[in-house]
Amino acid sequence: MAIKNRKNEEWLGKLRPAERSPRAVQELRQILRRALDKALGNHADLSHADLDDFAQEAIHLILDRLEAFRDDCRFTTWAIGVAMRAALDRLRQRRDYHPLPETIDLAPLGRRTEDALPFDPENPALLTALRRAFDVDLDDKERELALSEEPLDRVALRQGSNRARVFAERHVARRKLRDSLLEAGFPAPVVAETPDTTPDASEPADVATPETPPS
Repeated sequence: MAIKNRKNEEWLGKLRPAERSPRAVQELRQILRRALDKALGNHADLSHADLDDFAQEAIHLILDRLEAFRDDCRFTTWAIGVAMRAALDRLRQRRDYHPLPETIDLAPLGRRTEDALPFDPENPALLTALRRAFDVDLDDKERELALSEEPLDRVALRQGSNRARVFAERHVARRKLRDSLLEAGFPAPVVAETPDTTPDASEPADVATPETPPS
């Protein structure tokens, strides 16, 4: 029988450990490889060897998870889904990874204590939103400034900058983080600076400054 006409139970029978057919495993691997090439073949960061590796890794996952198949679709459709999810996970792991701080104080995103967005380390949705903000929406400097309460003078000295510029950059970083959290469905507290971080107006900022500097 042609592979495309093979029924689900036939696939399972040829892949279960007791009666596993090396030929069926190879046929499935070829199906996965073609699907991965069609979906990801134009990805600039992937080589043919990468796609081969993804297909082989997917084969191991599928053979380990055969009992998870619920027979509510074609077996090959399910297997391709497993392969795609595994491949995308690998691609995400390749991206620059920016660890979140061990402790996170989101109070700097609020003007008053009651405006602060509470940080719940047990909230996976919030952690995911922060993870995306740190990895995608903020650059290296913004990640450092967004949640920092370090005095402006100290930051400016370390960066070879000035108070006004650091103030403006910190405001932009906090606004971007707030907007990222808002997009993820979390409350958007007012972005503000604490009184002891007021910039020196005599120094040029050279970047977009907040609409209403704190008094």
